[in-house]
Amino acid sequence: MLGEFWRIYRQRSDFRPAVGRAVLEQAARYRSLLSDPGHFTFATNHGLMENLGLLQLELAFPTLPNGAHYRQLALDRLDLQLSFLIDEAGVVRENSAGYQAYGLRMLSMIFRCMTLLGEPVPATWYQKYVSGLAFLGRLERPDGTLPAFGDTDGAAGDSAFRVTDVDANGASGPLHARASRRPDRELSVHPAAGYWIDWDGTESWPDPAGLSQTVVTWTRPPAPSHKHADELSVILWSKGTSWLTSVGYWPYGEPGRAEAESWAAANALHLANEDPTGLRTPNLLSSGWTPEISVLDLERRGPGAYTARRQVMHLKPDLWVILDHVAADATETNETVWTLAPEVTAWRDATWRDASSASYLLEARDGTTARLTLLGSPGTVARDHRGSRSPFAGWHVVRAVPEPAPAITVEQPAGDAWAVAVLSTASPGSPLSYAGGEPQVTGLSSADAWTIRLPMASGHLTLTRAVAEVTVERAGGAGNATTHLTLDEGPDASAAVSSVRVAFERVATAYPQFQERSPARVKVSLILLGVVLVQEVVLLGVRRIRPRFHAPLRLVSLLCWIGVGVSLHVLLLRSWEVMALS
Repeated sequence: MLGEFWRIYRQRSDFRPAVGRAVLEQAARYRSLLSDPGHFTFATNHGLMENLGLLQLELAFPTLPNGAHYRQLALDRLDLQLSFLIDEAGVVRENSAGYQAYGLRMLSMIFRCMTLLGEPVPATWYQKYVSGLAFLGRLERPDGTLPAFGDTDGAAGDSAFRVTDVDANGASGPLHARASRRPDRELSVHPAAGYWIDWDGTESWPDPAGLSQTVVTWTRPPAPSHKHADELSVILWSKGTSWLTSVGYWPYGEPGRAEAESWAAANALHLANEDPTGLRTPNLLSSGWTPEISVLDLERRGPGAYTARRQVMHLKPDLWVILDHVAADATETNETVWTLAPEVTAWRDATWRDASSASYLLEARDGTTARLTLLGSPGTVARDHRGSRSPFAGWHVVRAVPEPAPAITVEQPAGDAWAVAVLSTASPGSPLSYAGGEPQVTGLSSADAWTIRLPMASGHLTLTRAVAEVTVERAGGAGNATTHLTLDEGPDASAAVSSVRVAFERVATAYPQFQERSPARVKVSLILLGVVLVQEVVLLGVRRIRPRFHAPLRLVSLLCWIGVGVSLHVLLLRSWEVMALS
């Protein structure tokens, strides 16, 4: 805004030199603040904005002294940030679909500013940008919405920003509208960043009637920004509706923000009351894809001995089976919260009498229907919620406003447990529609050996796993159809994860971050005041009773206070600390 004001004001007939000087001084103050290493928020998109601000200030105020220095500072810091904030596959490592779009928006403007300043865009930067736009295209749906994992709004968001093209000489062209287009592939797997995106029916793009998108996330820092406790969560969009989703981008500062970052805000498996910041490690175990079925097998270890396993199976076009298995200490209850979109109405099937299972008829605002069935090992209980604060369940954020939404909390006794979720978006009565009867789960000797039998409109569907092979048998009027899928072991992502982590830690060491310590300082000051009072009383007594000991004791106390002060400053009350990753 200051640059736009200066562009207009400096050409006016009533221009006053004193006002012009004040504007330039303010621009210089902005530049000083943005370039201050103590304020450089390197770990997030805020750092991108700070560097963009330095480039824009040089464009708008080219007469400010030392412009070349600040330009180079911005470019050097960008090079450090882009070594970890956007990986080689173009994934913006801010753990949210919304910030994938926002980070690329920042890069579009940065590239254009660089060209206007005569600076070439490095080829490596532009390649990440191009890959990032392709990844965003796999996340974006025809209506402009994004899967609401992490801090992502449930409404159409920043995906419609303007983009740029960079030529072979590193010159960025004018920004132009980003065209919406269908995903460049039906399956996208990113083991290190933690994403699995499965599209079906893209040949009918952009008609939502024949489209579905399944997104599974297990993101992990760095960077830690906008990270929710959501590893192994599933977001399922089909026929224009988000049937399974997460809470999304709860406004900062509003009551409920902490809960919206925690486990109850996503449909990931977790322990009741589990610490959202606890140590845990997710991994892709195996996956497979054919035109008839796609399968993903994930595992999360931690905290402690807790192990959660989730297998997501999409039987195309419109049936999903999610099998969960938990191995845990027999102390904490197991829990999963299935959140639906606010525009979905859920009716619980009253004919189901088994307490460990429940079935729901779902209907979207446009009349599209689906069925969700949940069952689990003995002791499983499904509870319905909508807009609940205690327990936190049944919310979805749309246009920055939390809206009540249907949610089902599945609670299971402490210790080992298994659960199955079946979702069908097939039209009722179609041959491949799920009839809604209770699935039969047998042979669950381990997470790698089981059989699930589903009652379908045209007969039974049997889904079997034996080690690394998944088999689907569909019974129909024309006979049985069998599909076999051999799962591929998940690739070793440790090198890619380590590379990003090392880059992050290198920048963290160069730019320590300010840590607010006021409450701790007040508490320590009160304690020290009490110690001082006790000390003075003791020394006063010594001076009266043993005067010759007073001076040595005073010297010893002085040395002790110096030691206490140094220790507090270095160990407890440091204001500037290197951002560490757990």
